[in-house]
Amino acid sequence: MEQRGKLNEAVNYYSKAIKYKPELVKAYYRRAKVYMKLGMDQEAEKDIEKVKELTDNKS
Repeated sequence: MEQRGKLNEAVNYYSKAIKYKPELVKAYYRRAKVYMKLGMDQEAEKDIEKVKELTDNKS
């Protein structure tokens, strides 16, 4: 969806993936990128923080 320019649908897709698998780092990362494209900086920052948290816990 993201590559097709359907950004809101992409956010929904990534959000569903996160709901079913909350440790899925890639979904947070990709959703953050889409949020930034949509100008939703606060939401993007939250997802980036979650990526950092999840990757720090794996170390």
